[in-house]
Formats: sequence, C-alpha cells, structure tokens
Amino acid sequence: MNEKIRRGQLGLAITIFFLISVIPVTAINPHDVNVSLVNNVFEFGIYSKRWVDTYNPGEKIQLYVDVKNINNYRAVAVDFVAIVVDPNDYVVWAGSKRITELGYTDRIYYIFNISVDENWIDGEYRIDVYVFNVLDDISTYSMYADLYKQALFGKYNPKIFTKDRESSEYVKKSVTFTVDKNFNTEPPYTLILVEGKLKAVELPEKVSNTLKITILNTQSESKEVTLTLMVDRKEGESKTTTIPPYSTKEVELEIKPLPLGKHSIEVIATGARHQYTYGLMPVLLPPILNYEKLYVGEVINGGEIVYSDNSYILGAINISIKNDIQDMKEIQDLVNKMFSENTYNALAAEKTLTNIFAYLWKKHNGRGELDVAIYKGSDQRAELILPAIISKIEEDSKAPITFWGTVGPEIPENIDILVLVGKHVKITPQLANFLENGGHIIVDDTTGSLIDSGIRETIDQELKRILDGWKGWKPAKPGHPIYNAFYDTRVNRSVEIKLKSELKYPPEFKISDLEVQAFIAEVNKSVPISFKVFNNGGYGAEDIILTVNGEEIYKEKVALDTGEEKIITLTYTPTKEGAYKVEIKNGPSKVFFAKEKEKPPVSKETPVPTPVKEKREGAGLVVVVAGIFAVLVILRIFLRE
Repeated sequence: MNEKIRRGQLGLAITIFFLISVIPVTAINPHDVNVSLVNNVFEFGIYSKRWVDTYNPGEKIQLYVDVKNINNYRAVAVDFVAIVVDPNDYVVWAGSKRITELGYTDRIYYIFNISVDENWIDGEYRIDVYVFNVLDDISTYSMYADLYKQALFGKYNPKIFTKDRESSEYVKKSVTFTVDKNFNTEPPYTLILVEGKLKAVELPEKVSNTLKITILNTQSESKEVTLTLMVDRKEGESKTTTIPPYSTKEVELEIKPLPLGKHSIEVIATGARHQYTYGLMPVLLPPILNYEKLYVGEVINGGEIVYSDNSYILGAINISIKNDIQDMKEIQDLVNKMFSENTYNALAAEKTLTNIFAYLWKKHNGRGELDVAIYKGSDQRAELILPAIISKIEEDSKAPITFWGTVGPEIPENIDILVLVGKHVKITPQLANFLENGGHIIVDDTTGSLIDSGIRETIDQELKRILDGWKGWKPAKPGHPIYNAFYDTRVNRSVEIKLKSELKYPPEFKISDLEVQAFIAEVNKSVPISFKVFNNGGYGAEDIILTVNGEEIYKEKVALDTGEEKIITLTYTPTKEGAYKVEIKNGPSKVFFAKEKEKPPVSKETPVPTPVKEKREGAGLVVVVAGIFAVLVILRIFLRE
C-alpha cells in the first residue's frame, strides 16, 4: 500500500515537473507596460497626454496603464495596482483592478481616476504602478486539456484560474505629479486635433477620399472650430462644428478625386491648438497588397530586430533569382531609373522601410536623428541601393535619418540602426552586443527571391533559434503598428488586385436630391418623384428601392461606372387623404400630403326683383302747376271763340 502511495506521489511530482517545464513563463516584459497621465483616452495606445503634470486640489487625475503580449493559453488575467505617495512618503490613495478574459486578447488597458483631495499638501507626489500577471498557467493548461472530455459528457465549463499577487510575476513603474494650490492648471489651448484617418491611402481613378479628424475640447464650456481642408495648398471642403465640454467629435472632410501622384493633405483649424498636417498621401498608385510578413523580435531590455525574407532592398530594382545582376555600373543605372520613375517595386521598398524606420524611431522615444548604416558583409549591391531608398524616404516623409555607409565588424556608438542584407544572415557577437545595448537591426534576407522557383526558404533556423532565446519571436500580425507606422499598408478588405496595375474597388452608391413635386397633392392624381444616384466607388450594381408608407413601389438594379450619375424619375398616385412618407433604402426621405379635390358650389336661381320707382320730392307741386297751366290754356281758347 505504501509502495502504491509512493508511486502515486512520484507520478504526481513528475507530472507537475513536466507541466512546469513545458508551460511558458508568464513574466511581463517592462517594455510591454505603459503608464501615462492623460487627458482623454480613445482606445488602446491612443490618448492625449495631460498638458501639465501639476494639479489643483479638487481636480481629477486620469492615470492610463496598459500592457501587451499578456496572453497565455487563450486567457488573460491581470491585476493593475496604483499607490499614491505624498511628499512625506505617506500613502494617500490606493486602487486596484483585476481584468480577466478568455480569448486571444493580447493587450488590455485600464484608467485609474484619482481625485486630488482638498487636504493634500503642496509638493511632488509619486504614483507606483504594479501590473501583475495573475493567470494560473498550470490550472489553465489542465483545464484546456480536460475541456474536450468535459464537453463530450455535457460538462463544458471553461473558466479562468488565477493566483494571488504574492506568487505572480509583475512589473513596477512610477510617474510623478505635483499638487500646487496656486498653479493655473487651465490648458493653454482650447481644442486639440488628436487624430487623422484617411478612408484609404490608395484609390482607383475618379474616386473621392475622406479624411476623418478627431477634435478634443479641453475646456469646461462648448467651443466652436472651423476645419478647412488644404489639398496641395489649395483650399478644399470647410466645416464648422461645436465641441461639447471635455468631449471629442469626429469631423469628416471630403477629398475630391485627385490625379496620379503624391499629394499633400493639410487641415487648418481656426480655434484649435495648431495647424495639423496629415502628411503626404500616395494616391492612385498600385495597391501594395503583396506585403510579405515582417517578423518583429525584441531583445530583453534591449533593441529590436525586424526581419523580412522578401528582399525589399535588392528587389527595389528588380534583382531576383531570375535577374541576378552583378555589374555595379548597371546596378547604379537601374537605381537611377527605378527611383526616378517611381516604379512599383521601388515604391514598395520605400514604403516598407519608411514604416520600419518610423516604428523603430518611436521605439527610440520618437526624438532626434536616426543614424543608419549597412553592416559589413552585406550584399555589396545594397550599398548602392539603400542610400537611394533612404534619400526617397527623406524627400517624401521628411524622416530624420542620417546614413553612415558601411560599418563593421566593430560598430560605432552613434549608430542606432544596422541594416543587414544577404542570404542566411548570422548574428555575430558584435551584433548581439549591439542589440543588448539598445541598438536595432533590420534583416533583409535575399532568399525570399526564391519564391518563383517554389523552394522559398523561411527564416534561417539558426537565426530564429538565437532570436527565440532572447524573446518571444513571432510574425507581425496585420494589426501590428509596424504596418501603419507612417504609411497605412494594411490590406483593406474592400480592395483587391484584378490585374497587375488595375484596382478593383467596390461600388459606393450615394443617393441625393430626392424631390416630390407636390407637397399637397390631389387624391387619385399622379405625383412626380425624382432622385439622383451617384457612384463614388468602382464599377458595380446595387438594388435601388423606394417605398411609400412602407409599401415598395420601385425596385431596380442600377449599374454605374466610377463617377457616373443617373437621375431616376417615377410617379405615385395617392388613393386617399392623409400623409405619405417617401423613403429610399440607404438614402433620404420626404413627406407629402394628399387631399380630395374641392367641388365647385351648386348654383341656385335667384328671383329678379321688381324695379322700384324713385320717389321724387315736390312731385305733387309739379302736378298742380301743370293742371293750372292746362286750365289756362283751355280757357284762352274758349274766350277767342
């Protein structure tokens, strides 16, 4: 019996040891934790920082904390803890929040709202922030291992297992702020243009674009702002809007269809903090939808490696396994030709490297020059091509890059980024030391050019093994910030390649100018109705449906080319008195009224009145005088006889 117990205990110990050995450590990388005093938060990683780190008593502190790369075994369990310490090292406030979630969420954030108490003394305060990974990995792993069996017998109950903070891995970060009763904490500006987003950075011909600008009002009263779009320094659409107190509002500005080329897009805001420049927007260039995955790996407490096996640098001038040009004069001629003509491959290389440089520049705290060099031992042809790419990047994006040529094997202290170009790149001790001291490396593996032969190699296994030893090494997913660090090169689901140089864009129908020609119509008399349909997208057809009081009276599949417009007319006859609502699906609506036609009044015979003779004054006197005159006349005749 004792022997069975000992065997059972040994088996349990082996099982626990095995689980511990195979389950990844849940340590949090300090670089994956971000803490900031903020004014407004929009989503993970997008927020406006507090304009000053000084507060008055009665004000509210918003402390933003986020963490990424936190998912293990399709589960997240994190404790956020914040402790406020006053100038005399007394704890004056504390708060915590636990967030748990089943799924593949890999980044979460929380906002602590801290009220500055009226009795807090003036001086500098410190906020210690702790982020604990409280996920119980062994229990979670075991739960998933048994889940299938549970589901099979009707006991499916997935849940998250946690552990106490004392036994959990954590990262601690601190921020400071000041309390000053006499300090004016009103922001020096009223409105801030926080963020600008284009509907698309690449469009087919004759299609308009939309720039969405988010505006933040930092004041306690509503403010009015006028946004004016400037395209190639010419005034475009202008909109005036009112922003409520301490709120944000998104304003859309339409960019009319533009000709082939690159165009500067600016927004001038009257009443906001400053003029906001969106930057250069490539328009009507072939969509770069064939980006190969970039691999991003970080050395613990050090720099990052961005790895591509797509041979962007050599590929910029069409060097591949089928076109392996070696003559340096021919290389230089190709460089001059490809970049002067803005060819597709040259543009792909420029945009990809711009995003990589921008991503690493942000890792470089987003300030100062980036000192870039090619590492000795790279493909010599890259020494002619990379300077041309960097020159285009500086011209188009105004990136603060200084190119130092070729260095190595020893690496000067001023170099921030090393570019390695070639097949089966190795990480030498010098490169490893460079990474561990915060330097960044871009590896452009030229074996990617073997894709056409069907024997394409992936990341060099030895290189991958070394990188795995430093930190979790994985491809940059479509949403990774490296794909939109400057140019947004993420695949838009509504855009696809039809031919090499042709865009197929979905139709985008807009319905406007609905007219009902009689506001008050007659019953049983037809009413003319008309409206416009305009296609702002690619060629296509859509069902246009019009209803009156919910009854469908018109349905037609309308096909329009890009930029084409059609006017549709029809009639409707109301059959009874009342209100009639005319509605177009996904379009405008209008109301008209119908009433019965008024009947003319029935005519009646009116008797003709008998004329009334006028009664004249003095009529009797006239008769008397006439009578006397007649008597006198008769008497005179009688006397003559």
